[in-house]
Amino acid sequence: MLDIAFSDCLRSGDIARMHGISKRWVMALRLYVCGMLLACQNLVLGCLIMLASTNRPLFIMTRLAWDETGERLALGSGTEGCDTSVFHVLVARMRMLIAFEDPTGPEAPPKVFSYSFIMPPLVVPSTSAGNIYHALFWSEFTGPIFHAVTLLQQRARFVINLNETDGAHANDKLAAFLLSCNSLPNFLWEHLHCALHANQLVEASILTSLGTKILSRMYSLSLFLHTSGYFLRLVRMLKPMITDAIHIRTEEEHGRPTEQMVQYGNELRNYVMCRRNRFVRLQARIRHHWLRADNPHSESDGDGQTAPSQAERKFKELVDRFFKDWNGPLWDDSGITMFKFTGDTRSEDAIISDMALSARSFLYGKIPATPAANKWTKLGPCVDAIVVAELARGTMVK
Repeated sequence: MLDIAFSDCLRSGDIARMHGISKRWVMALRLYVCGMLLACQNLVLGCLIMLASTNRPLFIMTRLAWDETGERLALGSGTEGCDTSVFHVLVARMRMLIAFEDPTGPEAPPKVFSYSFIMPPLVVPSTSAGNIYHALFWSEFTGPIFHAVTLLQQRARFVINLNETDGAHANDKLAAFLLSCNSLPNFLWEHLHCALHANQLVEASILTSLGTKILSRMYSLSLFLHTSGYFLRLVRMLKPMITDAIHIRTEEEHGRPTEQMVQYGNELRNYVMCRRNRFVRLQARIRHHWLRADNPHSESDGDGQTAPSQAERKFKELVDRFFKDWNGPLWDDSGITMFKFTGDTRSEDAIISDMALSARSFLYGKIPATPAANKWTKLGPCVDAIVVAELARGTMVK
């Protein structure tokens, strides 16, 4: 049952054939396991409320983030318009930190526990503040969670609430209503706009202000690479392009790379790592060519508090290998300059093969996503792919 419910395969038909059952049973088992998880979560919250009634929490901090997206509902088939309506899905995530006094005495540091809630997606009639409020706080799935959290906050000495949404007017209106409803003493409340959404709006505004229709050109380029095998042809032409334009300079004759070349490479490396960290938390839902560059089944990246994971280490190795092979002036369009250091016994053919392999793995590991001005999950990865490919000697244009 758990194997079916937590299977990596999302298609019910494939799971049904693997286990020799019907698709109806697959869906029924998944719903049953989801219901059991919600029921167990409510029992844990009930026990936590009983504990808080005898041992008053020092503080409770909750972080709630929600977002709404529209999904097109279509009936029938054919080329003519068959879209009948749009249903809106509300997705929320909440995490709670609760602290208790140490039983050994007040001098000891408090015991802090972290809990991430299971929040099922909800369907709302529209994106108004009232519909979002009733679906989020009064639904039969999420209502008991917020009721239990409210009871815990009433018993805590200090309460901190942090809400994070996008900049939609309905979310701001709902946030103002939630603030007016809270009358607890020692209560701190804050509402933030999602940094990813805000950054996407800035990117879209900058690209639009360039005046060269760059958004439409990026869209056309991504469609061009997605069709008729042009991306594969681009990857195959890397080695011939490097062979025709390479200039190998030995350290004995020309010295090492200049400070300007090293600084340019370091700035480009910092850009890559900063942009990758922006999307790494959502790597299971975002098609970014820098996420899971080692293999699609690698483990998730760390959260900054633990040691780097295997995926992060392998990505850093991939980046280091690229800048080790491409150590010349990346801004130079007249040719590809590669500095061969003392002790490097590779032949010219081996150097060209290594440069082509590192460029293919780092710059062209996956086809860039098709951008959308209103989707930060689509615009950012496409911008990263094109910008870095152009800054690295414009290999995409060449």
